[in-house]
Amino acid sequence: MRFQTFDYGLLLVVIFIVYWFLPRRLQNLLLLGASYLFYSYVDQWVGLLLVGYTLVTYFAARKIEVNKRHARLYLAMACTSSLGVLGIFKYASFFVESFISVLEGVGLAGSGSTLRILLPAGISFYTFQSIGYVIDVYMGRTHARRNFLDVALFISFFPQLVSGPIERAKHLLPQIENKRKFSVNQTSEGLSLIVWGLFKKLVIADNVGMIVDTIFSTSSPGAAMLWVGTFAFGVQILADFSGYTDIARGSARLLGIHLSANFRHPWLSSSPRDFWRRWHISLSSWLRRKQTRELPNCWQYPNYLCIGRNMAWCRVEFHPLGAIPCRSNHDLAFNKFGNLPLRYDSFNISYVHDNRNQLDFV
Repeated sequence: MRFQTFDYGLLLVVIFIVYWFLPRRLQNLLLLGASYLFYSYVDQWVGLLLVGYTLVTYFAARKIEVNKRHARLYLAMACTSSLGVLGIFKYASFFVESFISVLEGVGLAGSGSTLRILLPAGISFYTFQSIGYVIDVYMGRTHARRNFLDVALFISFFPQLVSGPIERAKHLLPQIENKRKFSVNQTSEGLSLIVWGLFKKLVIADNVGMIVDTIFSTSSPGAAMLWVGTFAFGVQILADFSGYTDIARGSARLLGIHLSANFRHPWLSSSPRDFWRRWHISLSSWLRRKQTRELPNCWQYPNYLCIGRNMAWCRVEFHPLGAIPCRSNHDLAFNKFGNLPLRYDSFNISYVHDNRNQLDFV
């Protein structure tokens, strides 16, 4: 279910009307049911995926807290299972197709069929949020919750389920656990955020997207046209992603829950490092908090880079000023400024080519 559809608007209105007449526990139960309805609207089977994530996260956190001796084992099991599921859904089809291409390249006939796996919307967001909760329990930053429904709602809260932001347990869980009061001011703030988000998505992003599609569908665009297309895509992706986030934050505000801001004028940043402190703030801060180690320094040689929902091999040539993608058919390629930390300190968007309407922002 997309935020800009009539179905979502109807769902939100009905929830808002019923929600404020219920006590906290029933409010949470209503939100949990609405979250699964929202997520399973197109395909009911993806709801089972959320159930699986919730069960693993809940029991791993509980085991980590009560069994310190084997806490690291439970942490590893939770992280491995969550990231493994994410990897399968994102990249299984790609590697199968690549393997078939290799067979065909050496003269062996491929099977003629490819593996097609539906990528569940927002899987990156709730994967990171689930892992973040388990790590925070392991590090002693928060305690494992005993209330299963609260943890389930923390993982599946529908406004931020498919577009973020990625919330910390100590920020969102207390709001879920405590009583929420109706406020005219917060309702006004929520409606303002929703309207502004819809404007950015429907008016700015969608219209600029038509310009981008026209430019990149041209067989031989000139250098000036490519520059226009690149900058236009920068506007499109910011308006689209931040628009969705604003709608998510506005929807949550209507329900008395405050979600973190995820963008802070990224195109006004003074450096690549500053850019990643303004763009997708929740992901950047998540990676910094978890003290993620840098990727191996293999980026100083000609290599292959692939980032995006529809993974594809892309030839990337490096020179002293950064990485220049050459004839790619992937979603995004990024410049390299010095080393390439997983913290996203030093990325900069440089080129866009295909499948822009199906971007995965994590």
